[in-house]
Amino acid sequence: MKVDITLVKPQDFGKMMEDNHTSVKKASTAAFREGGDNIKKAARANIASGGFSSRWQNAMRVNVYPKTGDSGSPKILAYHKIKYAGQFEDPGPVRGHPLLWLPIEQNLPGGKHWSPSLFTRMIGPLRGGRHGSRPILFGQVSVGGGGKKVLRLTRKGARAKPAQKAWLPVFIGVSSVNNSKRLDITSVVEAEAGDLAHIFSTKWEEQS
Repeated sequence: MKVDITLVKPQDFGKMMEDNHTSVKKASTAAFREGGDNIKKAARANIASGGFSSRWQNAMRVNVYPKTGDSGSPKILAYHKIKYAGQFEDPGPVRGHPLLWLPIEQNLPGGKHWSPSLFTRMIGPLRGGRHGSRPILFGQVSVGGGGKKVLRLTRKGARAKPAQKAWLPVFIGVSSVNNSKRLDITSVVEAEAGDLAHIFSTKWEEQS
């Protein structure tokens, strides 16, 4: 997810550059730096409102060029470091190869983004099975009296409350999933880009 913003020059920009070359460069660059800060704050707020973690929010980056000095043609580059973030901006089907294994969260401990490989590495082996037409992966889960699940999975060497081990479904296989739209970074950037002319005017007046 990348967006470039360049300065849209008014018709009399060329004459302004000739008459006030240094002042125009300073006002242009100052406007873009303020605009870049505004985009970063608004975009990260948009990501937070979508229910994403601070890690996702901080992965939204905004670079303003030039990084030092002034330019009559500054640029803003806004992008998200997580490559698949655009899937939540412009959602489409995510397909497995051949299956996507979705965690059954009520049978898994919290605090991790579980996958079959992580489960087998940290907890123990998985067994295959089916629930109707859906493939299922079962893992050993600690259960207490009456078969009630204990909120941690057992693993070798781990301290746990006395409990029995039971094979419970921990992943279900699907061919594809559709993500819902949870981000609207493009609208954030476009709104701020529309304000750049006003910010430029303010920076220009400050030099008068």
